[in-house]
Parts: sequence; C-alpha cells; structure tokens
Amino acid sequence: MPSRRSILKSALTGLVTAPFVAPSIALAKAPFAAIQAPAFYRLKIGSAEVTALSDGTVALPLAKLYTNTSEQHAQSALKDAFLPESVPTSVNAFLVNTGERLVLIDAGTGAYLGPSLGKLVTNIEASGYKTDDIDDVVLTHIHTDHSGGLMSNGKPTFPNATLRVNEREAKFWLSPENAKAATGIVKQHFGEARSVRDALRDSRKIRNLRRQRSARSRSGLHSLRGAYAGSQRHHSGKRRPEDRILGRHRPWRYPAIR
Repeated sequence: MPSRRSILKSALTGLVTAPFVAPSIALAKAPFAAIQAPAFYRLKIGSAEVTALSDGTVALPLAKLYTNTSEQHAQSALKDAFLPESVPTSVNAFLVNTGERLVLIDAGTGAYLGPSLGKLVTNIEASGYKTDDIDDVVLTHIHTDHSGGLMSNGKPTFPNATLRVNEREAKFWLSPENAKAATGIVKQHFGEARSVRDALRDSRKIRNLRRQRSARSRSGLHSLRGAYAGSQRHHSGKRRPEDRILGRHRPWRYPAIR
C-alpha cells in the first residue's frame, strides 16, 4: 500500500513536470456605459414612503447668490471647502406614497435648462413607478426648475395627475400683465411658465387651483408659506398632518457657508 509520503512525493513531482500553461487574458472590448446608477433615494417619514428623485445638476455661481454675507467671504468659504466658483447644484423632486395616493412634489426642469438636467422621468421609472401612476403634482412654486417638466413634447408629462399650485403663485406667474411688465431674467421665467399654463388647460384643474389657497392635495399634504419659506417669498415647504416637514426649497444654503 502506498504511504502518505509516497503520495505526496508523486503529487509534487507532477506539479514540477507539468507543462507551464499561461493564464488566459480576456481582451474583449465593450462600449463605455456613460451613465450612472439610477439617482433616487427612498425613506419613510411617518406613515408615508418618500422617494427623493434627481432631475440632474446645474452649475451655479453660489457666491453671487448668497445673502447675509459678502461675495468675497462666500468665495473664500467655497474655496476652503474645495468647491469651484460655479458649484454643481442638485435639482430634486420628491415622490410621496401615502398608501392611497402617489403625490409628486415638483416636476423638474423638462427640456428648458440643458442636458445636465431633465432626468426626472428617467429616475421615476428607475425607482419602480410610471408617470401614469401619479395622482397629484404639487408645485412648491412656479420657477422653471420646479415646473418646467410638466409638459413633454406638447403633452402632459403626468397625464392622470391633478396639478396643485398655490393661488398667489398662479395669479402672479400666469398674469399676462405681469409677463408684459417683466424684464431681464424674470421675463424669461414668465416665458418658461407656459408649461404651467399648458398643463392647466383642463378647466377642472383650474377650478381646483383657484379653490386651494394652500395647494392642499387629497393625500393630506399641503404647501406652507411664511415660516417655512425659502430664500424668496413664494417658495414653499410641505407638511403632513403630524407637522413633519417633507421638503423645503433653500437653494442658496450650502454647508460651506455659515
């Protein structure tokens, strides 16, 4: 009977005398993917499930936009935080699933602000929903980065949704007189507000809009003004009945500036 020593000796001899085999190197080529992972994040707030959705990013000269500081101080603070003069800034929307209704807070930029934005619908679908699933769209305010995505190729992006906007916002931005009197970048904003006008062609939605001073939706979500407003008076936040804030528009606040 062969001993353990002889078996081991035979195995080692085989390893030494076996022909050398070069490792296989795969040289297959593939195209660059050119896209990132889907940009959404899901969390629970009270009884609601909230999905934060990216519409993309836009580079903003934040030092020129901050208030309660000087441009020089802001530039210095951004530099200390290793940030460029034009800071990539996220544009986001929030999809709230109450268990009974699906409510989208803000509609993204659509095709208005360039190729780095306009990705909201892609990320809604990546998160497991369809635009047809959405019951309500609640606008925090009528600026292009929040309302520009209401229409796509001349048709409503969210065909089954009821659009809800603060009454004062609608009266200001949908006024032909205000649009005629506007100048500069504000006049451009009035022109881009046509997405809202087009989305409100349905008379039923116009009646809902006028009735709801606080843009309340059937989900129990409604917009807030005053204490929760952002850097401009017409910015809004969202609140559920238990007074939890879901989101608020604070575009000029950045961690580097205190």
